Amino acid sequence: MISRIGHLLLALALLGATGGHWWFLQSVAWTAMIVDQSRTAPLSVAVAKTFSGQHPCVLCKQIQAGKNSEQKTELPNPTIKFEFLYSTARPALFPPRIAVESAPAGFLPFPRGESPPVPPPRAV
Repeated sequence: MISRIGHLLLALALLGATGGHWWFLQSVAWTAMIVDQSRTAPLSVAVAKTFSGQHPCVLCKQIQAGKNSEQKTELPNPTIKFEFLYSTARPALFPPRIAVESAPAGFLPFPRGESPPVPPPRAV
């Protein structure tokens, strides 16, 4: 049940977003005009007068004014300009160097200048 209500609300929102409400109101106005004019003339004449556009009713005029008053705002087309900086210097990626004097105690396993024992010690 809730799914059907959701679908109905989605359809109504889609109609409202695409201007379907004007179509619905115009249909109501045309139906009212046909009914009104068929009281004094045959149905074929009433339909012809309704859709000729020469005898609009008050509701048709209001609908046309409402359509015209809607401001169709178009999104401005933003001009995107990419700026690339050209540099001849290449960035150098070097590992950070730590001075022996500023290294914490026990940080360096071997003092500078000594190489590790060759071959590496084996665990027995």
